[in-house]
Amino acid sequence: MKVLVAGAGLAGLHAAWLLRRSGHEVTVCEARDRVGGRVWSERLPNGVCVERGGEFIFPSERVVLGLCARLGLPVIPHGLSFFRRNDPEGRAPTVEHLTGVLERLGRVMERTAGEPVSVAEAFEAALGPAYEEDPVFLRTATSTAADPGAVSAAAELGPEVAGRSSYIDHTYHVAGGNQQLATSLAADLDVRPECPVGAVDQTAGSVQLTLRDGSRLVADAAVVAVPFPLLLELDRGFSWPPAIERALGTLVMGTAVKASVPLVAGATPRGVQAQQRWWAWNSLAASNEQSAAAVTAFASTAPDVVRAQRDPWPARVQRLRPDLEVTGEAVVTDWEQEVWTGGAYTVPGVAWRPGDELAFNAPVGRVVLAGEHTSATYGTMEGALRTGKRAAKLVVACFG
Repeated sequence: MKVLVAGAGLAGLHAAWLLRRSGHEVTVCEARDRVGGRVWSERLPNGVCVERGGEFIFPSERVVLGLCARLGLPVIPHGLSFFRRNDPEGRAPTVEHLTGVLERLGRVMERTAGEPVSVAEAFEAALGPAYEEDPVFLRTATSTAADPGAVSAAAELGPEVAGRSSYIDHTYHVAGGNQQLATSLAADLDVRPECPVGAVDQTAGSVQLTLRDGSRLVADAAVVAVPFPLLLELDRGFSWPPAIERALGTLVMGTAVKASVPLVAGATPRGVQAQQRWWAWNSLAASNEQSAAAVTAFASTAPDVVRAQRDPWPARVQRLRPDLEVTGEAVVTDWEQEVWTGGAYTVPGVAWRPGDELAFNAPVGRVVLAGEHTSATYGTMEGALRTGKRAAKLVVACFG
């Protein structure tokens, strides 16, 4: 069977890799000149590898950890708490505070089950009018990379409330860069870089992808795994079923900036949350009890945070992290400005309902959708990989 895959991010590559291992002929079309999509590792001038995109792997994310083991990619701890970040004065919320907030959020969500409640509304109901100052809200609002008044509380807070964050102090990353996941998956695949897909159409027996240069590729089935904004722009000769239209209509594309700055030397790994919706961390080095000589910042959508031209990132990070000594220029990635992405990652809007993601569990004719926006685990490498695995299974089951 011939299969076309649009998009060489983790979702598309995982689908292609699994299909190729099953003996099918697979061609992957990628708009960029590299694989990985929003998983993008780069070395700073001092040699430290940093992540311009996807960064954190949690212990509960079995697909990504299992794939790392299968590909022979070692993972190492970040050495800092993702959930209990320090404030600028060096104070971290206690476990009791975190679990107490989650318990109050849980009661709010029980009372409002089935209602379109936003993250901001849930926190206000749980904590009162000063909710925006709470460290749990600041961390959550930063990580959504979108307006917390437009994000579904059920989707964004539900899993954490249910799990009570049993892994609050543990996250990992791939030694030498998370992008190795992508390059390892792509190693034996027919990946065609700088071949953006502009249109998709199909007949009863085939799928056609039209590239933006006008050329066409034909196959028995296709996996479309381009980022959410590009999916909305894709020309189609057919319509999405109502369930998919609804699921896509509930999503919001978050915008974010990441900036990495070299350090004079490593230091104690720590994550510090600013009062605005951004934070900065330095991660444990693979062979040292101190961090690598780099600090990375992540800022969500607030314009005064992400595009303050008078306040360069090295200066901002240095003020937030006086325990570090920054040096040199920042490597900055504004994901909203990335033409083949259009944002950082998706988050479910307040119209989201549990089970919306199930709409993607069936093909549309001979086309299967994949990508973190089609997963219940939005905005994560885990979610992207899960949808690639689902897409490969659908293609084989329906057309193989």
